Formats: sequence, structure tokens, C-alpha cells
Amino acid sequence: MKKQKKKLHERMQSKFYNFKNEQKQKYDLSKRYFASDEEMNEEEFAAKEKLFFLDMLKLIAYLSIFVIIYLLFFR
Repeated sequence: MKKQKKKLHERMQSKFYNFKNEQKQKYDLSKRYFASDEEMNEEEFAAKEKLFFLDMLKLIAYLSIFVIIYLLFFR
């Protein structure tokens, strides 16, 4: 019985730490994305530029898909 409780406690603790680490990574990413340029070092600035570039590529891809669908079906 004690072994089962101990295993359960260890599993719950590991799940909690995994969740905590995921939330910390999300916070770090959002902090990096919205931080001002003076607060960041070169690596963080490059990561921010890369995220912005990828977001713009996604936007262009979605818009071009909608234009193609419009031209194919509604013209």
C-alpha cells in the first residue's frame, strides 16, 4: 500500500513539474516575443525576428490560399 502511494505521489509530482516547466517555457517565449529591443541580447533579438518572420509567412500563406480558392470557385 505504501509503495502504491509513493508511486502515485511521484507520478503526480512529475506531472506537476512537467506542467510547471511547460508554462514557464510559454511565458519565456511570450516575454521574449513582446519584450522591447533594449531588454534583449542578440540571441533573443534573433529569436524575436525569426518568430515575426514565421508569423508573416503563415499570414501570407493563408491569404494566398484564400485567394486561390476564390479564383477557382467563385469566379
